[in-house]
Amino acid sequence: AEITARVAQDPAAAEEIALTAASASTGALVTIEVTPLHEMTSGKLAAQCGHAAQLAWESPAMEPAVRRAWADDGYRVRVVVPSRGQWESTTRPVRITDAGFTELDGPTETTRAYW
Repeated sequence: AEITARVAQDPAAAEEIALTAASASTGALVTIEVTPLHEMTSGKLAAQCGHAAQLAWESPAMEPAVRRAWADDGYRVRVVVPSRGQWESTTRPVRITDAGFTELDGPTETTRAYW
């Protein structure tokens, strides 16, 4: 939060941030896409990503070998935000639709997962 606040005040401060390791999501077997059409709080977004990961695990479209490899890899996921065009023109094996009881008007597709 401190870094975010500093960058909000001074965008050039982002250039001073030194990443000391590669992203933990590099090479993840499962990718979760987040809708570019709606904004969500970090908590809502985390819940939607969790739903997508759970349903990916349960999906009959996921081959058992991929499921085992994902488990062996610690269930890491990569989270991305596609462009509006990509979101509207692409389908994925897992799609999460929020019912609309909290932040979003429902039904709203929030996340997708693929591998």
